[in-house]
Amino acid sequence: MPCGTNANDLTRDKFSSVRKNQETATRFGVFLSTIVVPILLLLYSALWFTQFYVGLGPDSPPLNKVITTEQLQYGQKIFPLALTCNHRDGCYFRLTGADACASGTVAGGAGPNNGFCSDPTLLPVASGGASTPASCGVGSQCNTAAAANACGTANGPCCRKATCDTELSSAQGVCAFSPPGADPTDALTVAWAYKSGCSGACNFGVTLVTDYIDSNGDVAQKEVKVHRGIALMNLIEHDDPKMSWSKSHPNYAANKKKTTMYEWSITMVDVEGTVDAVSNLCMNQMRADNLVTSGGTVYARRVKLVPAATYTKMSTAYPSPGLAYLSAIGGISSTIMAVLAYVHAFHLKFLNRAASSAPQAAP
Repeated sequence: MPCGTNANDLTRDKFSSVRKNQETATRFGVFLSTIVVPILLLLYSALWFTQFYVGLGPDSPPLNKVITTEQLQYGQKIFPLALTCNHRDGCYFRLTGADACASGTVAGGAGPNNGFCSDPTLLPVASGGASTPASCGVGSQCNTAAAANACGTANGPCCRKATCDTELSSAQGVCAFSPPGADPTDALTVAWAYKSGCSGACNFGVTLVTDYIDSNGDVAQKEVKVHRGIALMNLIEHDDPKMSWSKSHPNYAANKKKTTMYEWSITMVDVEGTVDAVSNLCMNQMRADNLVTSGGTVYARRVKLVPAATYTKMSTAYPSPGLAYLSAIGGISSTIMAVLAYVHAFHLKFLNRAASSAPQAAP
């Protein structure tokens, strides 16, 4: 009982109709008002804070973190993407949007090669294979030391060759976007060479570098080997004002204050991944590297990385515990008082019935 509380003080009966009838005040009502109500509110408060911060089991998660998800169209948005070449002889990258990656906006529309890699200096030409392809005419942009990397020519779309263990991201013109009306065949494509046969390591020439949420709830980084063929890329954008980055993350110092993270995953929809002359994939560079025979046979495998039509945005919010508690305690207080008022009314009826049935004293 709180200090200074008199359980016999009938004015403390919060359940009596004081303004109407003082006789409805009882010691039981005082007990309900000064003892039962505070205890019930304390118990509810303990339960509420446990639920808010800890949760009450798998079916009743904590309330201090609210996660909402929504499916969105790419629209004009561009998202960061990082790949690593892991083939010993290097990889050929068809860069579908170098200008877009640099500017942060989708440009050009749906036409072929619009906005494709107009800057020929984004990636260096590998030490080998920089000779002029025989198919390039004199005076054309192919007739240079970077002939194999000419962009938008009749011999093939823009292509660059990266050495093994080279990581490519937006700085080199690798990013992800899906403009309305874009041709799915204009996906980011990576090819790697093989000389004879294709088994084992030949099936994997590139890895996807992505952030993810580890078992501790921190943002870490991993690499996912990509099989040859066509890979559908799925994106989850995590938006969390209290995002925590793992100290093992290679970019921890630069990212530790960021509140947005992009998690990529892939679904293989085709595992063939053959390259032929008809596909016209990086043919300038491949001809320069003697990977295409006179009959059109291409000694290479490739993967097309195609973004899904939509991406998932996962937003995390943290409600104010003070405001949430005041709202909850106000509602439960009214409920408790209403229930105990019925108990008090029943007690009064019991007292009145007992008083009416008591024998009257003789005059």
